[in-house]
Formats: sequence, C-alpha cells, structure tokens
Amino acid sequence: MTVGPYVVAVLTGFRGAEPDGTGRYRFSARLAGFTSDLVTPVQVVRTDVPGAAEARRLLGRRLDSESGGPVAYVRSGAIGGR
Repeated sequence: MTVGPYVVAVLTGFRGAEPDGTGRYRFSARLAGFTSDLVTPVQVVRTDVPGAAEARRLLGRRLDSESGGPVAYVRSGAIGGR
C-alpha cells in the first residue's frame, strides 16, 4: 500500500475483494511489513509471513500507484525488477 508515492505497507495473500454497499471493499490479507516514518524510516517486517523479502525491498520506496482513496495500491506485477 502507498501513501502518496511511498510504500508504507506490504500486504500478502490478498483474497476476496467484496463490496460492502457503501463504496468500500472488504478483503483478507496478511501484513508482511510496514514503515513507521518516511523521514527516518523504521521498517517492521514480519518474518513469519510470506513476502518478508519483498517488504524489505519495497518499504519507503517511491512507486507509481493507483488511486484507491486515501490509501492507494500497487499491483505486484507493476513492480517488475525495481
């Protein structure tokens, strides 16, 4: 997930986006990692969740993202070799 162009969280195991009738969606995923600050980044990566290596590589980086409201998202295929 991104805020602005910066990756602030990495989710893995995304399943089942279901509309809730209010314009929002529910889904299931596991948090692989997040960063607590972009000025002096502190990364928290869960090694017990698949995707830890990708989380370390992506957290705090600038990526083009798609609007998703206040929080945007980046599809894994859009990341490529970055």
